[in-house]
Amino acid sequence: MCRMRSSRWAVGLLVVLLATLVGSTTAWSVNASEPSANLNPDIATQVAGEAIQRTGDLNPAPTSNVSVVRVSATACGARSTGSGFVVADGLVMTAAHVVGDAKLVRVDMGSTTGTGEVLGRFADDRDIAIIAIPTPSTSAPRASTLPDVGDPVTIVGYPGGGVRVIGVGARVDLAPQVAGRVIGNTIGVASRSGLGFSGGPAIDGDGNLFGMVVAAEIETDTTIVVAFDRLGDVSAVPLAEGSCAPVG
Repeated sequence: MCRMRSSRWAVGLLVVLLATLVGSTTAWSVNASEPSANLNPDIATQVAGEAIQRTGDLNPAPTSNVSVVRVSATACGARSTGSGFVVADGLVMTAAHVVGDAKLVRVDMGSTTGTGEVLGRFADDRDIAIIAIPTPSTSAPRASTLPDVGDPVTIVGYPGGGVRVIGVGARVDLAPQVAGRVIGNTIGVASRSGLGFSGGPAIDGDGNLFGMVVAAEIETDTTIVVAFDRLGDVSAVPLAEGSCAPVG
């Protein structure tokens, strides 16, 4: 995840030696092992490789409507890891800064892993990229309208490239100087999200998708989400070549 401190962008990619990408690998296979995560100390529950992180007394929404994956790549001269989610048959959405200029990435979905092809990033410069993966048909998640300020929002990701973490916090207003640094319709979520959450889904109280995690404001533990007007047919979205964002 990209992070900001004192109005400056920090390094947008988390460097993690997680996997070697093999271009000829197109079939799914069982993972031999699952990497461990450096979990935040305020995560209350960890069961069977999944952790729950709550803000206050809020409970996370059901996440079964959205298939969340771990994405790792050799991008822009470094190893990066982030999250993503299935949006259509054989298509995964993630943050563009997770994949950078990579053409092939590793995608871990539950107990299976495979190589995905980066089709490109959104041509309107939003921090969104699309990956093609070899997977059985999957129905698209139900899209939702934006939650109101104060409503609970659930985010899902793989911080540190480790176990899946579900976080929940209330929607909050973003300061204009923070929102203005991200292209798209942005909202804030009062939930801490570690490096590796970028590309993960943002889900409303009913378990429906409405946006994607792209960054965090460190000083206030606020997650920044780009919201979708509608998912539509992502296969028809104009795409551009991947790129490497400048640092600093």
